[in-house]
Amino acid sequence: MSTIQAANISDGTDTVGTTYVLNGTAKTLINFNAVTVTITSSTNVSSLDDGGTGVYGINFNNDFSSTGWSASSMSERAGSREDQTQSLTSITTGSTTTYWGWPTDVRGDPATCCVQFWGDLA
Repeated sequence: MSTIQAANISDGTDTVGTTYVLNGTAKTLINFNAVTVTITSSTNVSSLDDGGTGVYGINFNNDFSSTGWSASSMSERAGSREDQTQSLTSITTGSTTTYWGWPTDVRGDPATCCVQFWGDLA
């Protein structure tokens, strides 16, 4: 295996330090259909578990170095509801559980769910 070592990356006009590129990129991404419980696209995801209506387990290929990682999520609106929320629980270095629903504590299955994760990999 070859290794490229560089302090900066340039496109000929702009230059940026490689630490910004490595530290600022999402390490795990998933886009999935919660109705059919299928992964549409992903990076660093080994599987998606169905925990019932609005509950999904996301398992990572490569673990994070700690549970101090950060996540951002969004979903397609389900019907006419615009107040859908997402939350993460059971946070470990190798997986998390996501809950999709509404503030009234009713869970739902949006057709499109997207979650991005940032942090240091182990």
